[in-house]
Amino acid sequence: MNVIAASIVKKVGDREVIVRELSVGDARAMFASVSDGDVFDDLLFVDCRIDDLVRMTSLSREDVDDLRPSEVREVIAACKEQNPDFFGLWARLLGRDKG
Repeated sequence: MNVIAASIVKKVGDREVIVRELSVGDARAMFASVSDGDVFDDLLFVDCRIDDLVRMTSLSREDVDDLRPSEVREVIAACKEQNPDFFGLWARLLGRDKG
C-alpha cells in the first residue's frame, strides 16, 4: 500500500498531523492490543484511545499530551474520515450503532 496515498495532513493548532488509513491488519492489531490500564488514556475520548491516535497519526504520546482536548477531537475527526470502517466496527462493538 502506498502510505502517502493513504494519508491526509490535518492542520491542528500550530502543527501538521499526518493521519493514516489503517490496513486491515493494522486495525486487527489495534483491536487485539490490550490497554496498559491507564483509565485516563482509555476513557478520556469516547471514540478512541490515546494509543490508537498514536498508531493512526504522526503524533507521539508526548505530542498528544501537549494538545488541548478540542485539538484532539479534531485529530479524532480526521482519523474517522480516514478510517470509517474501523470506527464503525468500534461503534457496533460498543452498542452505539445498531446498523
